[in-house]
Amino acid sequence: MNGYQLEMRIIGTKLPKPKTKPVSGFGMIKSDRPSVPVDFDPAELLK
Repeated sequence: MNGYQLEMRIIGTKLPKPKTKPVSGFGMIKSDRPSVPVDFDPAELLK
């Protein structure tokens, strides 16, 4: 990470090309940070 910006670069692939296109990228990036609850509302922090 560079400050608050995430940089990703593809340097090569070792896997065969998939036969179908992925529908979403959900779960492709992993983090060690705790997850944010689905009902989290950042506007609540401004009150």
